[in-house]
Amino acid sequence: MLVKRPEGVLIGLLILYWSSCAIASEEVDRPYREHVEAGRQLLSYSGVDSHLQSVHATVLSEAQDNRITCQGESPNSSDIQSLLDEFHNPSILVDAAAQQLTQLLNAQDKTELKKWFFSSAALKMMAVEKRFAEATEEEYVQALEHYETSQAITEERHKKIVLLNQLTGASRFVTLLNSEITVAVALLSGCKTDGKSQQVTNELVDAARADKSLVSFFLQVGMNADLAFIYSPLSDSELNEVLEFAQSDLGQRYHRALLSVTDQVLQRQNASLSQRRFGL
Repeated sequence: MLVKRPEGVLIGLLILYWSSCAIASEEVDRPYREHVEAGRQLLSYSGVDSHLQSVHATVLSEAQDNRITCQGESPNSSDIQSLLDEFHNPSILVDAAAQQLTQLLNAQDKTELKKWFFSSAALKMMAVEKRFAEATEEEYVQALEHYETSQAITEERHKKIVLLNQLTGASRFVTLLNSEITVAVALLSGCKTDGKSQQVTNELVDAARADKSLVSFFLQVGMNADLAFIYSPLSDSELNEVLEFAQSDLGQRYHRALLSVTDQVLQRQNASLSQRRFGL
């Protein structure tokens, strides 16, 4: 015999059903969230997360300043903002890089990395990096000038700084980051329907990605002096520990992974942006 359920009971059953679905979904999503959070931590140790988070603001400012006047559809500020929010949102970039990074490192790698980054030498290294990263350009220049006039670096320590730059790929990271920022600016500031301006945009994109190794080489020379200054608070023994980690198999895997995920994530997002704007 069919019995009509009271409305309140039916609503209660629906609530229970959707609640159970939500709980089940949360249980399924939890490993993913933990996976991404682990990747975020690994990115934060290196400072790569803050670089990715700054891409949006940097591209927005430069794209608005470099908009090309054209006969076709010229991008306006709201268009640029909207596209950046979609393709270069800080959370999107960091989460994508975090997820990809955790796939390149195994569980033992993550455990050993956490152990290293909580060592006294690594904590001091991250502290000095953060201090200079948060300094204004004027503060940084003043501190650098004071360092250059008051301290002399030994030849042995200079060689260690050069080696550290090479092992960590610091100059390569800056090169690829700047390259993809330039690509994004070109894609956002170019014209959509003006053939000549679109050709200029394509040429700018190609130029931004060309000769990365050569650009990285020249950048490395300049960065060595900056790194010597930034890491000057580290004692010789602390610098040796940092260098030892960078030379290790784990350190090499970690730094290669950082370069790889940064390059791939930014190139992928720029490819999607190019498809949206120009159908390329």
